[in-house]
Amino acid sequence: MSTKSSDTHDRFPTTGPATDDYDRYTSVKVDGDVILYDEDHEDAWIQSATTLALEDWR
Repeated sequence: MSTKSSDTHDRFPTTGPATDDYDRYTSVKVDGDVILYDEDHEDAWIQSATTLALEDWR
């Protein structure tokens, strides 16, 4: 298997939460769960019973 990628994004490391812009994401609490969704893409969402503040994750 080749270690080279044709996708140019694969050659850069993940920048992490400190430098990314998360303003387009919103959360809503529903029956004890949290739904996180992308305001720009209506089909991009996840639901979880457990959440963690971004500052705590770092």
